[in-house]
Amino acid sequence: MDSIEQAKRNIERATDLTSVLDASYRAFAVMLAVIEQEEERGGPLFPAFVLAGVPANSGRFALSAAPSLPASARTGSPVPIGLPAAPAHQTAADIAKLSQLLATRLDDAALAALLTADRRACIDAARQAWALRARLGKPRLR
Repeated sequence: MDSIEQAKRNIERATDLTSVLDASYRAFAVMLAVIEQEEERGGPLFPAFVLAGVPANSGRFALSAAPSLPASARTGSPVPIGLPAAPAHQTAADIAKLSQLLATRLDDAALAALLTADRRACIDAARQAWALRARLGKPRLR
C-alpha cells in the first residue's frame, strides 16, 4: 500500500477532532512529499505539481496552530515510506481525491470544534485542501 492510500485510510478512520487533526496533518505531509517527488521527475505535469506544493505546505502549517493537534503529529516522521511510483497523471488524480476527502473531513471538524483556534485551523486547512484539489483535480497532459 502506498502512502497516499494509507493517508486516505487514516482520514476515513478518524473518529474525533484529535484523530482528524492528526490524520490530516500527516496527510498534508504525505502529499507534500509526493508532490516534491513529482517535481523532481519533471514531465508535463511539473507546473501543476509546483503550484500544488503551496497549498499542501500551507494546509500543514495551518493545522500546526490547532491546540488539539497531538504533539506526536509534529514530531513524527514527515516523509512516509512507500511513495507511489504511478504515472504522474494517476498520482495527481490520487492526490486530488485525497485532498477532497481531507477538505470534507476538515470542514466537518470545524463545525464540531469547541475551541476557536481548532475551528480556525480546520477552516484554514480545509481551504488549502480545496485549493490543492483544484490544482490537481483535472490534470491535462498537453
